[in-house]
Amino acid sequence: MFKIPGLVLKLFKKIKNIKIKSRRHKWPDRELAEALKPLARRVTTRYWLESARLGLLWGLAAATMVMALLRLYPAAPAWTAAVAGLTAVLTVLALRIWQRPDALTVVRVADTLGLNGDAVTAFRLFENKAADPWSRAAAAGGIDAGARLAAGTRAAYPAVPHWRSWRDLALLAVALVVLQALPDPLGAYWAERRAEKQALQAAAREADRVVDEVRELEVAGEDVLPEELKQRLGDLPREVARAADRHDAAAKLERARWELDGVRAVVDPSARRDIKRLEETWGRLGGEEWRNMAEALGSGDESDIHKAVENLSEQMKDAGEEERLETAAVMFASAGLVENPELRRALRDTAGAVLSGGRSPGPPGSGGNQGPGSRNPDAANSLAGALSGAAATASAGGALGGASATLSNLARDLSGAGSGGGAQMAGNNVGDNPAGSAGAAPGGASSGNAHSPGGT
Repeated sequence: MFKIPGLVLKLFKKIKNIKIKSRRHKWPDRELAEALKPLARRVTTRYWLESARLGLLWGLAAATMVMALLRLYPAAPAWTAAVAGLTAVLTVLALRIWQRPDALTVVRVADTLGLNGDAVTAFRLFENKAADPWSRAAAAGGIDAGARLAAGTRAAYPAVPHWRSWRDLALLAVALVVLQALPDPLGAYWAERRAEKQALQAAAREADRVVDEVRELEVAGEDVLPEELKQRLGDLPREVARAADRHDAAAKLERARWELDGVRAVVDPSARRDIKRLEETWGRLGGEEWRNMAEALGSGDESDIHKAVENLSEQMKDAGEEERLETAAVMFASAGLVENPELRRALRDTAGAVLSGGRSPGPPGSGGNQGPGSRNPDAANSLAGALSGAAATASAGGALGGASATLSNLARDLSGAGSGGGAQMAGNNVGDNPAGSAGAAPGGASSGNAHSPGGT
Protein backbone atom coordinates (compact mmCIF):
# COMPACT_ATOMS: atom_id res chain seq x y z
CA MET A 1 0.00 0.00 0.00
CA PHE A 2 1.21 3.45 -0.86
CA LYS A 3 1.51 5.62 2.23
CA ILE A 4 1.27 9.42 2.01
CA PRO A 5 4.26 11.05 3.78
CA GLY A 6 3.45 13.05 6.89
CA LEU A 7 4.83 16.28 5.40
CA VAL A 8 2.50 16.06 2.38
CA LEU A 9 -0.44 15.36 4.66
CA LYS A 10 0.33 18.39 6.84
CA LEU A 11 0.61 20.57 3.75
CA PHE A 12 -2.76 19.33 2.51
CA LYS A 13 -4.35 20.19 5.85
CA LYS A 14 -2.90 23.70 5.75
CA ILE A 15 -4.26 24.25 2.25
CA LYS A 16 -7.66 22.96 3.40
CA ASN A 17 -7.67 25.35 6.37
CA ILE A 18 -6.78 28.26 4.09
CA LYS A 19 -9.74 27.48 1.87
CA ILE A 20 -12.05 27.25 4.87
CA LYS A 21 -10.78 30.58 6.18
CA SER A 22 -11.23 32.27 2.83
CA ARG A 23 -14.87 31.13 2.72
CA ARG A 24 -15.53 32.75 6.13
CA HIS A 25 -15.15 36.19 4.62
CA LYS A 26 -18.67 35.57 3.30
CA TRP A 27 -21.53 35.74 5.78
CA PRO A 28 -23.71 32.60 5.92
CA ASP A 29 -26.83 34.73 6.46
CA ARG A 30 -27.75 38.17 5.12
CA GLU A 31 -29.79 39.20 8.20
CA LEU A 32 -26.93 38.40 10.60
CA ALA A 33 -24.55 40.35 8.37
CA GLU A 34 -26.86 43.38 8.35
CA ALA A 35 -27.27 43.22 12.14
CA LEU A 36 -23.51 43.19 12.75
CA LYS A 37 -22.59 45.51 9.85
CA PRO A 38 -21.83 48.57 12.05
CA LEU A 39 -19.60 46.47 14.27
CA ALA A 40 -17.91 44.94 11.20
CA ARG A 41 -17.05 48.43 9.91
CA ARG A 42 -15.69 49.33 13.35
CA VAL A 43 -13.57 46.18 13.53
CA THR A 44 -12.20 46.78 10.04
CA THR A 45 -11.39 50.43 10.81
CA ARG A 46 -9.53 49.54 14.01
CA TYR A 47 -7.65 46.73 12.24
CA TRP A 48 -6.38 48.95 9.40
CA LEU A 49 -5.46 51.78 11.76
CA GLU A 50 -3.47 49.31 13.83
CA SER A 51 -1.94 47.94 10.61
CA ALA A 52 -0.86 51.44 9.63
CA ARG A 53 0.65 51.98 13.08
CA LEU A 54 2.54 48.70 12.97
CA GLY A 55 3.74 49.36 9.42
CA LEU A 56 5.03 52.82 10.31
CA LEU A 57 6.51 51.52 13.55
CA TRP A 58 8.52 48.77 11.89
CA GLY A 59 9.39 50.98 8.92
CA LEU A 60 10.78 53.76 11.11
CA ALA A 61 12.58 51.20 13.29
CA ALA A 62 14.21 49.58 10.27
CA ALA A 63 15.19 52.94 8.74
CA THR A 64 16.60 54.20 12.06
CA MET A 65 18.58 51.03 12.63
CA VAL A 66 20.06 51.00 9.13
CA MET A 67 20.89 54.71 9.39
CA ALA A 68 22.69 54.12 12.69
CA LEU A 69 24.64 51.22 11.20
CA LEU A 70 25.59 53.29 8.16
CA ARG A 71 26.98 55.94 10.49
CA LEU A 72 29.29 53.31 11.98
CA TYR A 73 30.15 51.54 8.72
CA PRO A 74 28.95 53.13 5.45
CA ALA A 75 28.85 49.96 3.41
CA ALA A 76 25.89 51.26 1.37
CA PRO A 77 24.49 54.66 0.30
CA ALA A 78 22.22 56.61 2.63
CA TRP A 79 19.09 55.84 0.62
CA THR A 80 19.45 52.22 1.73
CA ALA A 81 17.80 53.25 5.01
CA ALA A 82 14.73 54.45 3.10
CA VAL A 83 14.62 51.18 1.15
CA ALA A 84 14.84 49.17 4.39
CA GLY A 85 12.03 51.20 5.95
CA LEU A 86 9.79 50.86 2.90
CA THR A 87 10.48 47.12 2.76
CA ALA A 88 9.48 46.75 6.41
CA VAL A 89 6.26 48.73 5.82
CA LEU A 90 5.29 46.65 2.80
CA THR A 91 6.06 43.40 4.62
CA VAL A 92 3.88 44.34 7.59
CA LEU A 93 1.04 45.45 5.32
CA ALA A 94 1.25 42.22 3.33
CA LEU A 95 1.01 40.16 6.51
CA ARG A 96 -1.87 42.26 7.80
CA ILE A 97 -3.74 41.92 4.51
CA TRP A 98 -3.30 38.17 4.67
CA GLN A 99 -4.63 38.08 8.26
CA ARG A 100 -7.41 40.65 7.77
CA PRO A 101 -10.55 40.09 9.88
CA ASP A 102 -13.27 37.87 8.46
CA ALA A 103 -16.93 37.35 9.39
CA LEU A 104 -16.08 34.97 12.24
CA THR A 105 -13.72 37.58 13.73
CA VAL A 106 -16.59 40.13 13.85
CA VAL A 107 -18.84 37.55 15.50
CA ARG A 108 -16.25 36.80 18.17
CA VAL A 109 -15.76 40.51 18.86
CA ALA A 110 -19.54 40.88 19.26
CA ASP A 111 -19.57 38.08 21.84
CA THR A 112 -16.72 39.73 23.81
CA LEU A 113 -18.73 42.97 23.89
CA GLY A 114 -21.65 41.35 25.74
CA LEU A 115 -23.50 38.92 23.52
CA ASN A 116 -22.03 36.02 25.50
CA GLY A 117 -22.00 33.52 22.65
CA ASP A 118 -25.29 34.43 20.99
CA ALA A 119 -23.58 35.80 17.89
CA VAL A 120 -21.25 32.85 17.33
CA THR A 121 -24.10 30.43 17.99
CA ALA A 122 -26.20 32.09 15.31
CA PHE A 123 -23.22 32.11 12.93
CA ARG A 124 -22.59 28.37 13.41
CA LEU A 125 -26.25 27.51 13.00
CA PHE A 126 -26.50 29.45 9.76
CA GLU A 127 -23.21 27.99 8.59
CA ASN A 128 -24.43 24.44 9.21
CA LYS A 129 -27.88 25.24 7.76
CA ALA A 130 -29.71 24.02 10.84
CA ALA A 131 -33.53 23.92 10.24
CA ASP A 132 -35.07 22.65 13.51
CA PRO A 133 -37.24 25.07 15.55
CA TRP A 134 -34.75 25.39 18.41
CA SER A 135 -31.95 26.32 15.99
CA ARG A 136 -34.09 28.90 14.18
CA ALA A 137 -35.07 30.45 17.51
CA ALA A 138 -31.48 30.59 18.69
CA ALA A 139 -30.37 32.13 15.40
CA ALA A 140 -33.11 34.76 15.57
CA GLY A 141 -32.04 35.60 19.13
CA GLY A 142 -28.47 36.09 17.97
CA ILE A 143 -29.62 38.45 15.19
CA ASP A 144 -31.70 40.52 17.63
CA ALA A 145 -28.80 40.72 20.11
CA GLY A 146 -26.47 41.84 17.32
CA ALA A 147 -28.88 44.55 16.24
CA ARG A 148 -29.14 45.89 19.79
CA LEU A 149 -25.35 45.89 20.12
CA ALA A 150 -24.95 47.96 16.95
CA ALA A 151 -26.39 51.04 18.63
CA GLY A 152 -23.54 51.32 21.11
CA THR A 153 -20.69 50.15 18.88
CA ARG A 154 -18.86 53.49 18.79
CA ALA A 155 -18.49 53.68 22.59
CA ALA A 156 -18.02 49.95 23.19
CA TYR A 157 -15.43 49.40 20.44
CA PRO A 158 -13.47 52.62 19.61
CA ALA A 159 -11.31 52.75 16.50
CA VAL A 160 -8.19 53.69 18.50
CA PRO A 161 -8.26 51.99 21.91
CA HIS A 162 -5.10 53.67 23.30
CA TRP A 163 -3.44 56.73 21.77
CA ARG A 164 -0.35 56.11 23.90
CA SER A 165 0.65 53.26 21.58
CA TRP A 166 1.27 55.89 18.86
CA ARG A 167 3.95 57.63 20.91
CA ASP A 168 6.53 55.13 19.74
CA LEU A 169 6.12 56.47 16.20
CA ALA A 170 6.95 59.97 17.36
CA LEU A 171 10.01 58.77 19.28
CA LEU A 172 11.35 56.83 16.28
CA ALA A 173 10.65 59.76 13.94
CA VAL A 174 12.57 62.09 16.26
CA ALA A 175 15.46 59.63 16.43
CA LEU A 176 15.58 59.41 12.62
CA VAL A 177 15.55 63.21 12.25
CA VAL A 178 18.31 63.55 14.84
CA LEU A 179 20.46 61.02 12.97
CA GLN A 180 19.94 63.00 9.79
CA ALA A 181 20.62 66.41 11.34
CA LEU A 182 23.57 65.69 13.63
CA PRO A 183 27.02 65.82 12.02
CA ASP A 184 28.58 62.43 11.38
CA PRO A 185 31.60 62.05 13.70
CA LEU A 186 33.05 59.30 11.49
CA GLY A 187 32.23 61.01 8.19
CA ALA A 188 35.70 62.46 7.64
CA TYR A 189 37.34 59.13 8.40
CA TRP A 190 35.16 57.18 5.98
CA ALA A 191 35.49 59.86 3.30
CA GLU A 192 39.27 59.54 3.57
CA ARG A 193 38.98 55.76 3.36
CA ARG A 194 36.83 56.01 0.22
CA ALA A 195 39.29 58.43 -1.38
CA GLU A 196 42.15 56.10 -0.50
CA LYS A 197 40.32 53.11 -1.98
CA GLN A 198 39.60 55.01 -5.19
CA ALA A 199 43.25 56.07 -5.41
CA LEU A 200 44.39 52.46 -4.95
CA GLN A 201 41.99 51.24 -7.62
CA ALA A 202 43.14 53.93 -10.05
CA ALA A 203 46.78 53.05 -9.37
CA ALA A 204 45.98 49.35 -9.85
CA ARG A 205 44.38 50.05 -13.25
CA GLU A 206 47.37 52.11 -14.35
CA ALA A 207 49.79 49.46 -13.10
CA ASP A 208 47.83 46.78 -14.97
CA ARG A 209 48.12 48.78 -18.20
CA VAL A 210 51.85 49.24 -17.73
CA VAL A 211 52.44 45.60 -16.87
CA ASP A 212 50.56 44.44 -19.98
CA GLU A 213 52.89 46.53 -22.13
CA VAL A 214 56.16 45.10 -20.79
CA ARG A 215 55.37 41.51 -19.75
CA GLU A 216 55.77 40.06 -23.25
CA LEU A 217 58.76 42.11 -24.43
CA GLU A 218 61.19 40.12 -26.59
CA VAL A 219 64.63 40.79 -28.03
CA ALA A 220 66.02 38.43 -30.68
CA GLY A 221 63.19 35.99 -29.97
CA GLU A 222 63.92 35.76 -26.25
CA ASP A 223 61.82 37.11 -23.40
CA VAL A 224 63.25 40.20 -21.75
CA LEU A 225 61.65 39.53 -18.36
CA PRO A 226 62.27 36.28 -16.47
CA GLU A 227 59.23 34.11 -15.86
CA GLU A 228 59.27 34.68 -12.11
CA LEU A 229 59.26 38.45 -12.57
CA LYS A 230 56.40 38.14 -15.08
CA GLN A 231 54.32 36.37 -12.47
CA ARG A 232 55.09 38.97 -9.81
CA LEU A 233 54.21 41.80 -12.19
CA GLY A 234 50.97 40.02 -13.09
CA ASP A 235 50.02 39.99 -9.41
CA LEU A 236 51.01 43.63 -8.91
CA PRO A 237 47.65 45.29 -9.84
CA ARG A 238 45.73 43.01 -7.50
CA GLU A 239 48.22 43.57 -4.67
CA VAL A 240 48.01 47.35 -5.13
CA ALA A 241 44.19 47.30 -5.12
CA ARG A 242 44.17 45.19 -1.93
CA ALA A 243 46.94 47.08 -0.16
CA ALA A 244 46.37 48.06 3.47
CA ASP A 245 46.94 51.75 2.75
CA ARG A 246 48.62 54.18 0.35
CA HIS A 247 52.11 53.63 1.77
CA ASP A 248 51.82 49.86 1.45
CA ALA A 249 50.74 50.20 -2.19
CA ALA A 250 53.56 52.69 -2.85
CA ALA A 251 56.09 50.21 -1.42
CA LYS A 252 54.82 47.47 -3.75
CA LEU A 253 55.06 49.79 -6.76
CA GLU A 254 58.58 50.88 -5.81
CA ARG A 255 59.68 47.26 -5.46
CA ALA A 256 58.34 46.47 -8.94
CA ARG A 257 60.11 49.57 -10.30
CA TRP A 258 63.44 48.44 -8.85
CA GLU A 259 63.03 45.03 -10.45
CA LEU A 260 62.32 46.61 -13.85
CA ASP A 261 65.35 48.87 -13.48
CA GLY A 262 67.48 45.83 -12.74
CA VAL A 263 66.29 44.08 -15.89
CA ARG A 264 66.80 47.24 -17.92
CA ALA A 265 70.40 47.53 -16.73
CA VAL A 266 71.04 43.96 -17.90
CA VAL A 267 69.32 44.32 -21.27
CA ASP A 268 71.91 46.91 -22.42
CA PRO A 269 71.40 50.50 -21.35
CA SER A 270 73.72 51.78 -24.09
CA ALA A 271 71.55 50.56 -26.98
CA ARG A 272 69.20 53.57 -26.89
CA ARG A 273 72.12 55.99 -26.88
CA ASP A 274 73.79 54.15 -29.77
CA ILE A 275 70.66 54.18 -31.92
CA LYS A 276 69.99 57.83 -31.12
CA ARG A 277 73.50 58.91 -32.08
CA LEU A 278 73.41 56.97 -35.35
CA GLU A 279 69.97 58.31 -36.21
CA GLU A 280 71.01 61.91 -35.61
CA THR A 281 74.35 61.50 -37.43
CA TRP A 282 72.93 59.78 -40.52
CA GLY A 283 69.92 62.10 -40.63
CA ARG A 284 72.23 65.12 -41.02
CA LEU A 285 73.95 63.64 -44.08
CA GLY A 286 72.88 64.76 -47.54
CA GLY A 287 72.30 61.44 -49.23
CA GLU A 288 68.83 59.91 -49.51
CA GLU A 289 70.18 56.49 -48.56
CA TRP A 290 71.43 57.88 -45.23
CA ARG A 291 68.11 59.53 -44.50
CA ASN A 292 66.42 56.20 -45.18
CA MET A 293 68.82 54.55 -42.75
CA ALA A 294 68.02 57.17 -40.10
CA GLU A 295 64.26 56.80 -40.61
CA ALA A 296 64.53 53.01 -40.39
CA LEU A 297 66.41 53.32 -37.10
CA GLY A 298 63.81 55.78 -35.85
CA SER A 299 60.96 53.35 -36.63
CA GLY A 300 62.81 50.45 -35.03
CA ASP A 301 61.20 48.05 -37.54
CA GLU A 302 63.48 45.14 -38.44
CA SER A 303 62.24 44.87 -42.04
CA ASP A 304 62.75 48.61 -42.63
CA ILE A 305 66.31 48.40 -41.27
CA HIS A 306 67.17 45.39 -43.48
CA LYS A 307 65.67 47.10 -46.51
CA ALA A 308 67.60 50.34 -45.88
CA VAL A 309 70.90 48.47 -45.45
CA GLU A 310 70.18 46.41 -48.57
CA ASN A 311 69.52 49.57 -50.62
CA LEU A 312 72.76 51.10 -49.35
CA SER A 313 74.65 47.89 -50.27
CA GLU A 314 73.14 47.81 -53.76
CA GLN A 315 74.08 51.45 -54.30
CA MET A 316 77.68 50.75 -53.28
CA LYS A 317 78.06 48.06 -55.96
CA ASP A 318 77.86 50.68 -58.73
CA ALA A 319 79.43 53.55 -56.78
CA GLY A 320 82.68 55.22 -57.72
CA GLU A 321 85.88 55.30 -55.69
CA GLU A 322 85.15 58.69 -54.11
CA GLU A 323 81.63 57.73 -53.05
CA ARG A 324 82.98 54.49 -51.54
CA LEU A 325 85.56 56.45 -49.56
CA GLU A 326 82.85 58.80 -48.23
CA THR A 327 80.59 55.89 -47.24
CA ALA A 328 83.44 54.04 -45.55
CA ALA A 329 84.41 57.21 -43.67
CA VAL A 330 80.82 57.59 -42.40
CA MET A 331 80.83 53.96 -41.27
CA PHE A 332 84.16 54.34 -39.46
CA ALA A 333 82.99 57.58 -37.79
CA SER A 334 79.71 55.89 -36.79
CA ALA A 335 81.66 53.02 -35.25
CA GLY A 336 83.32 55.56 -32.97
CA LEU A 337 79.95 56.85 -31.80
CA VAL A 338 78.54 53.60 -30.46
CA GLU A 339 79.30 51.77 -27.23
CA ASN A 340 78.12 48.29 -28.14
CA PRO A 341 81.21 46.31 -29.29
CA GLU A 342 79.28 44.06 -31.69
CA LEU A 343 77.59 47.00 -33.41
CA ARG A 344 80.92 48.83 -33.56
CA ARG A 345 82.54 45.77 -35.15
CA ALA A 346 79.69 45.41 -37.68
CA LEU A 347 80.06 49.07 -38.73
CA ARG A 348 83.83 48.68 -39.16
CA ASP A 349 83.43 45.45 -41.13
CA THR A 350 80.91 47.16 -43.39
CA ALA A 351 83.30 50.08 -43.91
CA GLY A 352 86.06 47.62 -44.81
CA ALA A 353 83.75 45.76 -47.21
CA VAL A 354 82.84 49.06 -48.92
CA LEU A 355 86.53 49.89 -49.39
CA SER A 356 87.26 46.40 -50.75
CA GLY A 357 84.49 46.56 -53.33
CA GLY A 358 81.75 44.82 -51.39
CA ARG A 359 83.80 41.84 -50.16
CA SER A 360 84.19 41.10 -46.49
CA PRO A 361 87.72 42.04 -45.37
CA GLY A 362 88.21 39.14 -42.96
CA PRO A 363 88.45 35.38 -43.64
CA PRO A 364 85.14 33.52 -43.88
CA GLY A 365 83.72 32.68 -40.50
CA SER A 366 85.70 35.36 -38.65
CA GLY A 367 84.06 37.56 -36.03
CA GLY A 368 84.17 40.54 -38.38
CA ASN A 369 81.86 38.84 -40.86
CA GLN A 370 78.87 38.28 -38.58
CA GLY A 371 76.71 40.47 -36.39
CA PRO A 372 73.94 39.87 -33.91
CA GLY A 373 70.97 38.14 -35.45
CA SER A 374 72.71 37.47 -38.80
CA ARG A 375 73.37 34.04 -40.26
CA ASN A 376 74.96 35.37 -43.47
CA PRO A 377 78.71 36.15 -43.52
CA ASP A 378 78.05 39.11 -45.80
CA ALA A 379 78.95 42.42 -44.12
CA ALA A 380 75.64 44.08 -45.11
CA ASN A 381 73.61 41.34 -43.49
CA SER A 382 75.85 41.51 -40.44
CA LEU A 383 75.26 45.26 -40.15
CA ALA A 384 71.50 44.89 -40.65
CA GLY A 385 71.36 42.23 -37.94
CA ALA A 386 73.41 44.32 -35.53
CA LEU A 387 71.29 47.43 -36.14
CA SER A 388 68.03 45.46 -35.80
CA GLY A 389 69.22 43.90 -32.57
CA ALA A 390 70.28 47.25 -31.18
CA ALA A 391 66.98 48.84 -32.21
CA ALA A 392 64.98 46.03 -30.60
CA THR A 393 67.08 46.31 -27.46
CA ALA A 394 66.62 50.08 -27.43
CA SER A 395 62.86 49.71 -27.86
CA ALA A 396 62.69 47.20 -25.01
CA GLY A 397 64.85 49.44 -22.83
CA GLY A 398 62.63 52.42 -23.59
CA ALA A 399 59.51 50.44 -22.70
CA LEU A 400 61.09 49.27 -19.45
CA GLY A 401 62.23 52.80 -18.67
CA GLY A 402 58.78 54.23 -19.33
CA ALA A 403 57.17 51.54 -17.19
CA SER A 404 59.65 52.21 -14.41
CA ALA A 405 58.91 55.94 -14.56
CA THR A 406 55.16 55.32 -14.45
CA LEU A 407 55.40 53.03 -11.44
CA SER A 408 57.68 55.53 -9.71
CA ASN A 409 55.21 58.38 -10.30
CA LEU A 410 52.33 56.23 -9.11
CA ALA A 411 54.23 55.45 -5.92
CA ARG A 412 54.97 59.15 -5.35
CA ASP A 413 51.33 60.08 -5.96
CA LEU A 414 50.12 57.51 -3.46
CA SER A 415 52.60 58.60 -0.83
CA GLY A 416 51.68 62.26 -1.39
CA ALA A 417 55.00 63.34 -2.89
CA GLY A 418 54.07 63.49 -6.55
CA SER A 419 51.81 65.52 -8.77
CA GLY A 420 48.47 64.13 -9.82
CA GLY A 421 49.20 64.23 -13.53
CA GLY A 422 52.74 62.90 -13.45
CA ALA A 423 51.78 59.24 -13.40
CA GLN A 424 49.41 59.60 -16.32
CA MET A 425 51.93 61.53 -18.42
CA ALA A 426 54.63 58.99 -17.77
CA GLY A 427 52.26 56.11 -18.42
CA ASN A 428 51.30 57.53 -21.81
CA ASN A 429 54.93 57.41 -22.86
CA VAL A 430 55.49 53.73 -22.06
CA GLY A 431 54.52 52.41 -25.45
CA ASP A 432 55.27 55.56 -27.45
CA ASN A 433 59.06 55.79 -27.04
CA PRO A 434 60.62 55.23 -30.41
CA ALA A 435 63.71 53.14 -30.75
CA GLY A 436 65.84 56.24 -30.97
CA SER A 437 64.47 58.09 -27.94
CA ALA A 438 67.14 59.73 -25.86
CA GLY A 439 67.53 59.67 -22.12
CA ALA A 440 66.87 57.12 -19.43
CA ALA A 441 63.92 56.94 -17.10
CA PRO A 442 64.33 57.81 -13.45
CA GLY A 443 65.84 54.97 -11.52
CA GLY A 444 67.39 53.36 -14.61
CA ALA A 445 70.99 52.52 -15.27
CA SER A 446 73.50 55.35 -15.52
CA SER A 447 74.00 56.69 -19.01
CA GLY A 448 77.75 57.00 -18.65
CA ASN A 449 80.00 59.17 -20.87
CA ALA A 450 79.35 59.12 -24.59
CA HIS A 451 82.30 58.34 -26.87
CA SER A 452 83.55 61.06 -29.10
CA PRO A 453 83.37 60.54 -32.86
CA GLY A 454 86.94 59.45 -32.85
CA GLY A 455 86.71 57.05 -29.94
CA THR A 456 86.84 53.28 -30.13
